Amino acid sequence: MKKIILSMALALMITGARAQSYHTVVLDDKTTCIITDTKHSTNVYQRKIKLLNKHGNDDAQVVISLDKTNELKNFVYTVYDENGRELRKFKKKDLMRTEYSHNFKTDSYKMVMGYMPSTYPCIINIEFTVESNDGSLFYPVFSPINNYEQKVEKASYQIIAPQDITLRTYRQNTDCEIKKSINDKGQQVLSIEVQNLPAINSEPFSGYLYDIMPKVFFAPTTFYLYDTNGDASTWEKYSSYQASLYEGRQTLTDNVKQRLHELCDALATPKEKLAKVYEYFGSITRYVSIQLGIGGMQPIPAAEVCRTGYGDCKGLSNLMKSMLQEVGIESNVAIISTDVKRHPKEFSSGYEFNHVVLMVPMNKDTIWVECTNPELPLAYVHEDIADHDALLVKNTGGQLISLPCHKDINNVEHSQAEVILKEDGGAHVSLSQHWQDGYYENMHYALTQKSEEKQKDYLFSSIALMGGTIDSINIEEKTDAFEVPEVKLRAVAECRGYGTKTGHRLFVRIDPFHYGMNPLREIANRKNDITREFGYKDIDDITIIIPEGHKIESLPQNTNLSTPFGHLKIEYKLQDGKVIVHAEHYAKQGRFDAKQYPEFRKFYNQVISAYQQKMVIAQE
Repeated sequence: MKKIILSMALALMITGARAQSYHTVVLDDKTTCIITDTKHSTNVYQRKIKLLNKHGNDDAQVVISLDKTNELKNFVYTVYDENGRELRKFKKKDLMRTEYSHNFKTDSYKMVMGYMPSTYPCIINIEFTVESNDGSLFYPVFSPINNYEQKVEKASYQIIAPQDITLRTYRQNTDCEIKKSINDKGQQVLSIEVQNLPAINSEPFSGYLYDIMPKVFFAPTTFYLYDTNGDASTWEKYSSYQASLYEGRQTLTDNVKQRLHELCDALATPKEKLAKVYEYFGSITRYVSIQLGIGGMQPIPAAEVCRTGYGDCKGLSNLMKSMLQEVGIESNVAIISTDVKRHPKEFSSGYEFNHVVLMVPMNKDTIWVECTNPELPLAYVHEDIADHDALLVKNTGGQLISLPCHKDINNVEHSQAEVILKEDGGAHVSLSQHWQDGYYENMHYALTQKSEEKQKDYLFSSIALMGGTIDSINIEEKTDAFEVPEVKLRAVAECRGYGTKTGHRLFVRIDPFHYGMNPLREIANRKNDITREFGYKDIDDITIIIPEGHKIESLPQNTNLSTPFGHLKIEYKLQDGKVIVHAEHYAKQGRFDAKQYPEFRKFYNQVISAYQQKMVIAQE
């Protein structure tokens, strides 16, 4: 996708006074986009920012994404002390050019200024110009505050274009005024000016900063891009444009056709055929990103991917679609963003789309196929696209559709432990853990892709095995097509400090699976809604066998908490010299009003306290 990415903030109107803390102050920010015609435009950026301390260092960085059609014409970066005395000056020749890895074929590159201030406060003035000479799907975003704890004193934006170019705008999280006028050259001018914008303070469980930052998007109705013309006035029309880029690119090589029929002709159901094609597809392809010219959006022909064995998300999805079509299964490619969940229904644009997946409709359900990573189980919707909007690519015009999310009730972690406690506080621990659905992906990469040493390191970091050694560890994975994937762990450990001995008493932590959790801080007058992106259900079953000659002196009371944010239930039973513990914690995913934060915080901290409870045993 053609996109200029800047580590720079513009600004929008945010209303509401509040107590502020901030690390940077944008003194003045100006962006001017001059559109000559549908093919040519010039973007001029000027920015002066004051850094108060090292926590604002990210805002000193500049990253400019370029390619052969977007050229950096000039660049000046000047550093001053707070009194205005010049300290350092950098120009275009001082920028670092970053290249992509060997897994990429691209004409895109980034120019980076990575200056780190040594004294504070300091003022940084940045000026540069980028010229585009082959069209664009969208124009620079008037986007705010690109970091927490950053306030803006003054910012402005201006876009100048011929009157025969229809510009569309979309405001997100702001009601700032967009002024429209005609200049003395007969050009249309859209402008925004704002002052004294308060910082957005970082608050726990605020979701993604991108979703709460105010922004204004600008895009043309019709566009020119790499010798193609398109219409983005509606999602349906933009979908049709995308579909035109795939036309004539579904032909397979004869050997691949033959092999597909050998594998699938005897299979009875579409799901069996899909599974077999996916398995074969994964054995003959690998992922390589292709970002050459319009190749950023247009797939490599399926026959070429067959011959070379590699392709990007577009080429691989197009090949998979072609292979399924060969065995009688219809499907649709869909463009999606791995960074942004929602796209406004009323504002169609190519902005932010950076990935392609495949949708395979079945009689009773819809299967989403990730074609770039054959390690993932077929039909598993990974976390980078789960619950994200995607645009179906169809000649007749597709629509936005949301991919399935991992429902909180299905994201289960079931942990079991048998703890044979010793008189000195040591313990022999046999444990098992089982993760499924939304938990699967993280555990797949944390455990199944690691060496035994790294697997043991993970256990020590996630389970309270104080002063312990792990004698054995075993990892199993269930990745059957169309089924909920699972990771299972079994381990045996020896712990020197499972309990703490004081005199003739042992103070023993009961639940080893949840530790290192930090309580939420109090926030007066919270502004951001509470957002829990990932909900889950954790189940713990623990048996603690106490040493002979000892008795239970103190055991925690049962816990039973129920709130709008989830529930926690912990039961303790004493049976034949054993303490048997069953715990269930359900954390509800969703969005809650900022005013509920005191209750949310109370429940969150009660969960931590409940997991940290100890029992006391003493010699008889």
